Amino acid sequence: RNKIEKSKRLMYVMNSSRKTPQKAVASLYATILSRFPTAEEFRIAKEYAQSGPAKGRLALIDLTVALINSPEFLYRH
Repeated sequence: RNKIEKSKRLMYVMNSSRKTPQKAVASLYATILSRFPTAEEFRIAKEYAQSGPAKGRLALIDLTVALINSPEFLYRH
């Protein structure tokens, strides 16, 4: 998690999309998985950000960790 918080590229993606959380989620998916999220993935990310233990930037960091640890990422990269 610490490496993610220090990553200039990922922080740039998160900060450049601050105006709308939907843009931040789409940017993270595009950067990490080379595709945009599905409607279901958007819904899950939104629910987590609203009711999960992490809010705002921390929710985006959690999403980043989840995407990097996903089987899709492991098989593509």
